Amino acid sequence: DTLVTQSDYDTLHDGMWLNDNIISFALEYIDRTKCRGSSNGTQRITLLDPTVCQAVKLTGQAVELLAQRDLRASAGSSNTRGLLGVVSDSDSPDQPGGTHWSLLAIRYVANCNATNGACRIVDALHFDSLSGNNRHSAADLAAALHPALCDCPIALPTVREAAGCARQANSSDCGAFVLLYAEQLVDASSPDDWPLMSAGGDGRASEAVRELRARYRRLIEQLAADRPVYKD
Repeated sequence: DTLVTQSDYDTLHDGMWLNDNIISFALEYIDRTKCRGSSNGTQRITLLDPTVCQAVKLTGQAVELLAQRDLRASAGSSNTRGLLGVVSDSDSPDQPGGTHWSLLAIRYVANCNATNGACRIVDALHFDSLSGNNRHSAADLAAALHPALCDCPIALPTVREAAGCARQANSSDCGAFVLLYAEQLVDASSPDDWPLMSAGGDGRASEAVRELRARYRRLIEQLAADRPVYKD
């Protein structure tokens, strides 16, 4: 379980930049409530938190790192149809968070058919609230994840920018948009719908982000009422 401190919680207030721990907490909640054992089981989606993604991106050891987190089996399962990973522009192995967050969405089919030139991975989409600011980091993460998803020699498809995703109107909401994108992609009937989605782009993105921040504050407050509170 992710331990959330007061300073982590405070980043959920409007105008604050979400840190890696809050994003990890939210993704864990999404995974537990929407992915595991859901009615969408045949379209299983694997979620990777910022710490795992940063380590994979910088070391290239996706197979080993995902195995350590018990994620290798789910990411490589024939039942898995999609993977969402948090992208950071940081180049530091010790600091997952840099100055900008975005979301990488990898979609794949059940099996690889390398003899016919068809990799298991269908495509890789980059949902970025700053119009592709993290495109190079997203490409690096996708390339590093490739061996853990499919061991065929076929090159990973080029990461494409998701043109329809909503854009942030300030310098602090990128992490909140990552969570907004993640929730909407997980809620899609199938990852096959991802390329056509306008994630967060329904004309009220800023309001949706404020609601998301408030919703996760309430969730943490509810959980804290039943658990020990740690001051930092």
